[in-house]
Amino acid sequence: MQAFITLLPECEAKVGASFQFIGLPPSCKRCKLYALCSRLRKGLVYTVIEVRNTRHACSLHGKVVAVKVRLEPIEMLVPAKFAIEGIKFSYSPTCTTIECPYFNLCNPLGLREGDYLKILKIFKERSVSCKGEKLIAVLAEVL
Repeated sequence: MQAFITLLPECEAKVGASFQFIGLPPSCKRCKLYALCSRLRKGLVYTVIEVRNTRHACSLHGKVVAVKVRLEPIEMLVPAKFAIEGIKFSYSPTCTTIECPYFNLCNPLGLREGDYLKILKIFKERSVSCKGEKLIAVLAEVL
């Protein structure tokens, strides 16, 4: 799992706290600490694994704290031929039908075309058929 240092508002800087990053406002680009905050990727889920003693003033949150976060694995559907534990693959969205009940599992929020993923766990009991193709739920990490 990827882990790195970033900054979080003091009230959110607790070991074990998970959050989905929703992005930064344009005003943050002028901040000298922008490089630390902008390491997070919009749409992905992170968990705080360590809180540091370093605090900084922030025009948006008042005070921010240096924390170490871990990127959480993503649950998604993949074609059955890719549903092999340990396999690494390049993500490419395959479904464009927003009305499809599986759209969000085939197109997880935060993933970009070309992201490399590794399958950590397979949920064979949660397989579905969509447009004639067998899809299997997996837990994958972004590499």
